[in-house]
Amino acid sequence: MRKGKAPVPGRVAATGRDDWEHEGNALMRGIFGAFLIGIPLIYTMETWQIGRTISMPHALVFLAVSYAINLAFVVYAGFRADEEDAPTRRPYGDALETTAIAAVAATLTLATLAQLGSGLSAHLLVGKVAVLCLPLGIGASIANQLLHSGARPTGGDSGPDGPDPGIEARVPSAGRALAGDAGAAFAGALFLSLNIAPTEEVELLATELPTLMLPVVLVVSLALTYGIVFTAEFPGQDARLRASGPLQRPLTETVIAYLIALLTGAGLLWLFGRITPDTPWHVAYSEVIVLGLPASIGAAAGRLAL
Repeated sequence: MRKGKAPVPGRVAATGRDDWEHEGNALMRGIFGAFLIGIPLIYTMETWQIGRTISMPHALVFLAVSYAINLAFVVYAGFRADEEDAPTRRPYGDALETTAIAAVAATLTLATLAQLGSGLSAHLLVGKVAVLCLPLGIGASIANQLLHSGARPTGGDSGPDGPDPGIEARVPSAGRALAGDAGAAFAGALFLSLNIAPTEEVELLATELPTLMLPVVLVVSLALTYGIVFTAEFPGQDARLRASGPLQRPLTETVIAYLIALLTGAGLLWLFGRITPDTPWHVAYSEVIVLGLPASIGAAAGRLAL
């Protein structure tokens, strides 16, 4: 019997951890892409109506079409493609995974917004989720190709000689970095919530949402934006984690960006007359928190684009 080299336990364990981390990062990027592309439709009344009225066969057709479109995207672009491995080598499994990401994201978001009541039938549940799987799945399929950090250098190394000696000189001051992040967060929040704030859906969701669910929406918004910017390995993540200054820490930066998103949403709601001085404070508070979910995702996108 031939004897091979004994495996190195530490190396095997490290490889396993790396595989799980790589998978988790791919899932996080997929979730972000799903929300970035699909969340406007989550806040669209017509989408709710279609989901409530379509038949079960029609809902299954939605899921089949979503899978087929996701398959085309992952074959072309690759759900996990990087510089050495493009396109994906398991397209059918990856298309199924992106469709599943879309279904989970749709279910969790609808549940967070109290659109999946306890008495909801399986038929209505499948219908609502299936309709949203199409836009959410497309976002999940293309997120890795468009935003994966392997596609662009983050500025850490300049070549085989190691870090660029002038890298420290290019790092902005804490105040300038904060101002840049604030501006990017505002621009992203404005971009994603501008076409949602004028609609009646924000008011309807805020009215239907139980008061006890508002902190849940807040926590979900913070968790999503923190994961998107600081754990999913999008471009610039390493530089953000190395940033100096008391307001440039991941947690404080996430909270500040979320507050900017809330203020942006509140300003848009006021601008479009959705909240006025006569609006009860709890109604205005609910509307701002509800709009804060897409606004915070837009703020995260803006900071990634900075």
